[in-house]
Amino acid sequence: MRGFVDRKPVWLVRPLGLKTVQKTAETMEVETRRFYEAVRRRTTDTGIRQLLGDLAEEERIHAHTAEQISLTWIRHRFMDTPWTSAFFQVALGGALVLLAGILVGVS
Repeated sequence: MRGFVDRKPVWLVRPLGLKTVQKTAETMEVETRRFYEAVRRRTTDTGIRQLLGDLAEEERIHAHTAEQISLTWIRHRFMDTPWTSAFFQVALGGALVLLAGILVGVS
């Protein structure tokens, strides 16, 4: 397609770490969405306009889904460990004791 985004294959990017892949995927989603929106503005056929609008919306959904997957991965990788669970329980318990002490001191 003339005017479509031209990019280097992601597997040729070094180092190929998680952040690189995430950033590349995010960039691809944004560039592709912008392309669909630009072509949609230039076309006069209503069916094609609808199709391009639907494709642009799907790119928005992909970007949101990728973000959710990243957050889920981070939570499972770092937050759902016995140490962090115990840390947050102790911190929450300490905060509750502190608040109770403040409330007792106020009354």
